[in-house]
This record gives sequence, C-alpha cells and structure tokens, in this order.
Amino acid sequence: MAGTEEDPRLSLDLGGARSDPMNLDAHRSSSLKDQDEAALVGSQRKVCRGEMTLGVAQRQVISTAGRLAG
Repeated sequence: MAGTEEDPRLSLDLGGARSDPMNLDAHRSSSLKDQDEAALVGSQRKVCRGEMTLGVAQRQVISTAGRLAG
C-alpha cells in the first residue's frame, strides 16, 4: 500500500517475529509510528533489568498497539 510502512507490532527484542503476518502492522505515516514507539518505551529495558516478565511486556505492547490502532 502506498504511503505505508510495515513494522512488527511486537518488537523483535521482545520475541516478535518479522515473518509472522499477525505481527505486522502497516503504519499510515511515520508520525503514527513514532507515537506507537513512544508509548512503548521502556518495556525492553524493564525486561532486561528483571523488573517485568517477558510475558507481561508482550501483553502490554499488544494491548497498547490495539488501542493506538483503533
């Protein structure tokens, strides 16, 4: 689709698969992509520090992505 960019919904760092069609999201613009990423900052850091489990981080990312898409 013209004017879109495909990115993983669940980052590769948190176990998302680039080749899984269910994990791909077409962003309408780079500003929307930036908003999505800003809303998810810190999950990877918290997992690495042991402050959050991987499962919790994954659910949080998917939940946030769903709210931002709607």
